[in-house]
Amino acid sequence: MVKILEKIRKFSKEESGASMVMVVLSLVVIFGFTAFAVDFGNAYTTKVSMQDACDLSALAAADSLPERAKTESVAKEYAELNGYDAKNVTVNILDNGEKVEVKIKKDVKTYFAGVVGYSELPVACKAVAAAGEKGAKDYAIFSGTKAYFGLHGSVNIPDGDIHANGAADISGTLNIDNGVIEVPKFNNKGSSGNYETYEDEDNYIEMPNYEDIINERIPYVEDSEYQVIDGNFPDTQFAKSHTHDGVLTIESGEKIYANSHLNIGEYNGIKKLVIKGILKVNGMEISSELVVEGSLFSEGYLGIQGKADISGVMMCKADIVFANDVVLSGATIVADGQEINFANGKQVLDNSVDGKYSAVWGRGNTHINLNSDKMDVKALFYSPNGECIMSGKEVTVKGSITANQVGTNNGTLTVELPKNDPNWPFGGRTQSGKAKKSAKLVE
Repeated sequence: MVKILEKIRKFSKEESGASMVMVVLSLVVIFGFTAFAVDFGNAYTTKVSMQDACDLSALAAADSLPERAKTESVAKEYAELNGYDAKNVTVNILDNGEKVEVKIKKDVKTYFAGVVGYSELPVACKAVAAAGEKGAKDYAIFSGTKAYFGLHGSVNIPDGDIHANGAADISGTLNIDNGVIEVPKFNNKGSSGNYETYEDEDNYIEMPNYEDIINERIPYVEDSEYQVIDGNFPDTQFAKSHTHDGVLTIESGEKIYANSHLNIGEYNGIKKLVIKGILKVNGMEISSELVVEGSLFSEGYLGIQGKADISGVMMCKADIVFANDVVLSGATIVADGQEINFANGKQVLDNSVDGKYSAVWGRGNTHINLNSDKMDVKALFYSPNGECIMSGKEVTVKGSITANQVGTNNGTLTVELPKNDPNWPFGGRTQSGKAKKSAKLVE
């Protein structure tokens, strides 16, 4: 027995080095499992929390589509509210402004994995949200009446959708390159071309309200601020003193009320009327050239027989009829009467160099008639209680047409909604009407 114990002690001394190696190796394995259990568990918990933040950020940001800057700002704001640094948040706008992708990344500090060379573990997540159902301000063409929606001739929508609250009757050619035509139903679907349809009897959307946006463009003037000029205006001393080489100019800063119905033409020595300040009239018929850089306010009919260049404000309580060529440059045209008429056989062009858009607003039961042979403008045509009818030959609108009733009779109409132009003042997802739906996660 003694001999056996001595042999055991001798063996123990000889194997002590090997035992130490085994202990060290065992400790490494233990630390490895601990690192996996604690550090990777911590990273997983962080990822779950991060994914929730990512989802919330994407959903919140989707309500600001397609406005790129605002969408990105909202996504990063929500990520920060959930504890993530905005510099680690990446926001991408997808599918022409219909979806937003939010990515968040973070390096999670380890407690045990450093022993095996991992002081931090990278964690990342992604969420993609689609915008909610469109509000009325998102449409290239919006027709509000439930009665009827007619498209005839050739209609092209390079980027945008058409919405009508009334049954559609379409013929000719319809091309919608990046969007759909949304209607409750089709009475006639005989159009050729390339387009997708969305039919829903309950997809009714309220008429959008642009009044505040347009009114901000119009200066308010108290009656007491006007210098009143009585009599036949072209024959007054004021008009004569302001006419040079046949050009009658209302200067900047001047606020003139010509208390009469104006008749202006070369027959009374005026080749051109230039309004840089503010001119108020009881009505006017002008065969001379008209330039409005400031504001023209009329209590009655405005008949413009000569060429017109409008970069300021023209507001009339009756009809506005253009019988000649027109140039719009960020103009604001408002009428309460039966019509705003752009003349047959003439041209309406855009001369904006600063990214501004014109607004043509029929404030009453007004018909906006796009009758010109050629029209190429950056504008909103808006008649919430009336009509916007296109009967011209070649009409291009870089903007939108929104009216109680929209229709085309012949010719070619092209409407391109400026979704991602920061200068477009009439866009943004407003979620108006009964069709409001929330944004949703799609990835």
